[in-house]
Amino acid sequence: EELQDQIRPLVKRAIEVYEKNLSLSARIGETPENNQWVAQTSRSLDRMKEFLNNPAAREQARKLVRRGKDFRSLWTPYEEARNYVDEALQSALKKSEDGESDDESAPET
Repeated sequence: EELQDQIRPLVKRAIEVYEKNLSLSARIGETPENNQWVAQTSRSLDRMKEFLNNPAAREQARKLVRRGKDFRSLWTPYEEARNYVDEALQSALKKSEDGESDDESAPET
């Protein structure tokens, strides 16, 4: 949490820089459709905003980093799906090692 408090102003500043770059690019006629650098900058801006404004995204990024994975995969659909599957498998393995089963936690119908 302390590190996050220290990083927050840096993320905000990075967002400002990305927005200025995109604004300048728009003024000179460059768009994500005709310029790969502008497209990449736009994606990076979206990721920074998501990271700043979405607590769930921050938590998921923390989990990825703790497991030694690249947190940028959070914004790649295929990689994100793999991360969720890996997380579910780890949870199932832990339950299996602890002797728990899904049937025990499921409500009776």
